[in-house]
Amino acid sequence: AGRSFTLRDTVPAAIDVASLREFFHSREGGPYPALRDLKATSHAFLAAGHACTLRVNTVQADPFAPPSQITVTVPFTFGAALMSAARPDSAKDASEMALRTVALQDFLLRELHHDWPSLGRIRVQRPSQHVIDRNAVALVHTADGSAALELRLQMPFLGHGRRIDGRGTYELISRALLPAAAATLLRLEGPHLAARDRDMAAHVTSVLDQAWLRNGLHDAGLAAFVADGAVLPRAGGSSDLPMARESAVAFAAPPALSTTFTLPFSGKRVSGLGIPRGVTALIGGAFHGKSTLLRALQLGVYDHVPGDGREFVCTDASAVKVRAEDRRAVCDTDISPFVCDLPTGADTRHFTTVDASGSTSQAASTMEALAGSGARVLLVDEDTAATNFMVRDETMARLIA
Repeated sequence: AGRSFTLRDTVPAAIDVASLREFFHSREGGPYPALRDLKATSHAFLAAGHACTLRVNTVQADPFAPPSQITVTVPFTFGAALMSAARPDSAKDASEMALRTVALQDFLLRELHHDWPSLGRIRVQRPSQHVIDRNAVALVHTADGSAALELRLQMPFLGHGRRIDGRGTYELISRALLPAAAATLLRLEGPHLAARDRDMAAHVTSVLDQAWLRNGLHDAGLAAFVADGAVLPRAGGSSDLPMARESAVAFAAPPALSTTFTLPFSGKRVSGLGIPRGVTALIGGAFHGKSTLLRALQLGVYDHVPGDGREFVCTDASAVKVRAEDRRAVCDTDISPFVCDLPTGADTRHFTTVDASGSTSQAASTMEALAGSGARVLLVDEDTAATNFMVRDETMARLIA
């Protein structure tokens, strides 16, 4: 967020892969099935003096079929200190290292899209606002034990009709794919390298702090936490991007429920709403943000990218949102704690149907969350709940009456 620099002036216009150049040029205009010889082949090349590899995993059947799958592997040449650092108050453990790896991979994938917004026909997974474990960019260990970065993508092998466009395909590889991969994954020198490294460290630190806060909620007697200043509304429509800060109302916790954490990785203090374990009702008029807050809590099981506005909206990792889903299928689910007698005489201890009602579907969703997923926190929006299910509970009946 907020980066305006580009890497295009720091990378070569083209990166040559001799074996691929020879292969594609020699088959120019030939029958497309001749490309099958490339499947499961690896091709070495040099980028900024580093030995790298391009591997063709699959080859599409013809120019109009889904694209071929390719992996570019480069040595891991940076970030050793970032990956080996541990928070001051404890030893680094496997879970922390795994989280650092996920955060680093996520940052590099976003940087690839930021610096090279148009890769033409090359398809690289575009990340959401959540920081999760993806395989588009992966930190791996090679056979000799050294660390490497892999970029996994889809790219078409071009054709003239159903004949091979060898020169066009090689041009796409050497002038688009490999310069972008090298610039991002090898961290080529440039005037903005220091700023990029600071962004990378801040990204990893933010993810580590979010995970630490989420993992500490239960011991703090909380089900969720919403930081002061959080921007919960989204840009609109189906977008998950934040609403512009000048248009959004930043979140502020009521003083009676305010709590403060000191984040161990950044050393910063964050204050906000601590939602205690137990039953908590969000009340307010129409268009007051109840569903917006609930949706933010629903997604608070994920770490968010810095600048999203929901970085420190953290919910117990086991939380599940349940709702009524008329006509959903249910298979062998015990809903007897909520529903005992049905007109059909069906055994609700092993309830099965392909056409559940609102109340039986919500009962099934609740039991699936509790018994199947081990949820400690349930999120319910009255707008999507079955009222006749909710009123079966005495406390809920008083709340929604």
